[in-house]
Amino acid sequence: VGIIALSLAKSPTMRDRGRYWVIPQELYPVMEQMSVVLAHAKDRDSASHFQQFVSSRRGVEVLTSFGFKMPSE
Repeated sequence: VGIIALSLAKSPTMRDRGRYWVIPQELYPVMEQMSVVLAHAKDRDSASHFQQFVSSRRGVEVLTSFGFKMPSE
């Protein structure tokens, strides 16, 4: 028994192994996450494209499929 991120439990490597139970949201504080492109990034264009993808409809679909919740949820 252990506690891992839901995104890991839903990953291709883990999703067919064992079982998981989602801890109810009201039992722990919200963990807000965000992304930024650092000013000194070696490849700012790629980083910006990635950030745009993550916030796009498809990016949100991918994140949601791994158990992430968007701020509007």
